[in-house]
Amino acid sequence: MYDLFTKHFVAELCDFLFHDDYRIKLISVASEMESQLQCACAFSRLGLDNIPDETGLTPGQKSTAWVALQLGEIHELQIVSDQSFKRYLADVIVVGMSRWPHLWQRFYHKGSVEVKKELARMRVRTAEDLDYYLKVVGSTGREEWYDENIYH
Repeated sequence: MYDLFTKHFVAELCDFLFHDDYRIKLISVASEMESQLQCACAFSRLGLDNIPDETGLTPGQKSTAWVALQLGEIHELQIVSDQSFKRYLADVIVVGMSRWPHLWQRFYHKGSVEVKKELARMRVRTAEDLDYYLKVVGSTGREEWYDENIYH
């Protein structure tokens, strides 16, 4: 299980964004995301995921929210082309929406909004600023970026 306050998947993609083997990393990240979601759905269907925490979410719901949050950021940052997004990440969205569609939509949107706020706060205005931001996320995304209120 990953730390749900990190940008693990966003960081993985940002870290490889400027390398030749980016597509391989994209496939790997898409597989990790889908695996995370399939585990959450399976535990829920088996009734092994029914105790909510202080946020009111079960571990599977929180895991699903975490993936949706990051996928919303990835889409908003446009670090994956539309064609690659459809090719590699469309299945992740289908799996994410299969169990808790409203939760998925809420956190996907929240990820998009959060990254817009972050970019505005950091005054990212040019392509060079964005490249710098992506490199920072790539090198520090495994640290805690989300605060405890993100899942409320």
